[in-house]
Amino acid sequence: MNGSKRVVRHGMRSFRIRKGHCHSNATWNKNRIVEGHLDKVLDGDEKNVRIVVGSMGFGPWKSPWKPNGNVHWEFGNPKWKKADDFINMFGRYDAHVWVEYIDTDGKVITIDPWFSSYKSVCEIWSVPLDEDGRAERHYHEIPDKAVQAEVFSGMVEMSAAMRRGEIR
Repeated sequence: MNGSKRVVRHGMRSFRIRKGHCHSNATWNKNRIVEGHLDKVLDGDEKNVRIVVGSMGFGPWKSPWKPNGNVHWEFGNPKWKKADDFINMFGRYDAHVWVEYIDTDGKVITIDPWFSSYKSVCEIWSVPLDEDGRAERHYHEIPDKAVQAEVFSGMVEMSAAMRRGEIR
């Protein structure tokens, strides 16, 4: 996707979308597509809908990510390759999770909600905003599927531990 503008949709509106719970949002959105909207998916095949784990940042499309580029990576970092790379100094996962599907025209569509706090992040980092107060998002998938699975599982377990009151 580098170099071309990505189509991003915000997901289902009937679910309470929560910032900081991208793994839950992605799971919900994938299930909603598979259970009720396969007519929008290439060949109506759920194999064309997937949860993706990696990094997400903000920046103009004119300068897609380069090693010294001008994208602010808010979640994760494209240089990170191992699951341990995604654990921050507080012992939490610093990664992002979203859904991608191939639509009936063969285009890859990203499902990922926009949160109003993203605007503040962009303003702090001088990322250009559009007329709606939103910035272009850049995504970088972890290349190794096993590492994606490990990071995703770790994020889910961390959320469960937080709900149980084991960590804050």
